Amino acid sequence: MVFESLVVELINRYLGSYIEALNASQLKIGLLRGNAQLDNLDIKANAFDDLDLPVKQKLLHRLLGSLTLKIPFKNLFTEPTIAELTGLYVLIAKEKRYAKESKQKELVSLETARLKPKHSSTDSFGEKLAAQVIKNLQISIKDIHIRYEDSFSIPNRTFSLGLTLMLCATQSPAQIILTQAFITVRFVTFLYSFSVVKPISSTAMLHIHTRPEETNYSIPQMDLVINFAEIELCFSLSQYHDITCFLEAQDRIVTQGKYRKYRPLTPISQNYKVW
Repeated sequence: MVFESLVVELINRYLGSYIEALNASQLKIGLLRGNAQLDNLDIKANAFDDLDLPVKQKLLHRLLGSLTLKIPFKNLFTEPTIAELTGLYVLIAKEKRYAKESKQKELVSLETARLKPKHSSTDSFGEKLAAQVIKNLQISIKDIHIRYEDSFSIPNRTFSLGLTLMLCATQSPAQIILTQAFITVRFVTFLYSFSVVKPISSTAMLHIHTRPEETNYSIPQMDLVINFAEIELCFSLSQYHDITCFLEAQDRIVTQGKYRKYRPLTPISQNYKVW
């Protein structure tokens, strides 16, 4: 039961912003091998809020097929911890929201950070264990589908934009002194069933400084370098027109957002003086 609690705590800590609260009964754990598998997980409705996108999103459909963790507790310092994520399906639509909500959320996060106790000079056993798991973490993400739809970018019809992530894999080689993660990504985007971005392969190197306060934040907490072999774009005339309309609509949303708080709540008909 202690192992179950530790796994749930780790998952909730790093995935709690994206996945609904986990229950220990959901876990299928092979205690001897240190495996934990969770199927058919629900993604939180506000999972993309922290991205601060110009369009406020509403997740109409969100499902994660499976999440598998392989944690070698018997050989934690020599064998990698493996996380496999398969089958994420998300349908996003525009939601009418106001800037006040995002400001309140930002204030809450700042207050939470201010009240959070400072790290002690020595880590607890649980923190050291979690740090070791993350240090040797290997992540594999497969079969990700994200689709965005709205009915305002192009009049009288629905605009849709899709992203398919075929594979994203990371590795952290133990023989390197610095914590480095090598990331390989292959993805392709689709618009109206025609490929706009041809399949892309890339590699990235990620350096993470887990305690930047010890150097008075003189060293970046995260340093990411991404290398692309090539990026090939292919637009049809209709796709170019639709993307142009979409970008113009986003520009209008950003402009209107500055003055939305002054907009009257009454309809314009029979209230023209208020407007």
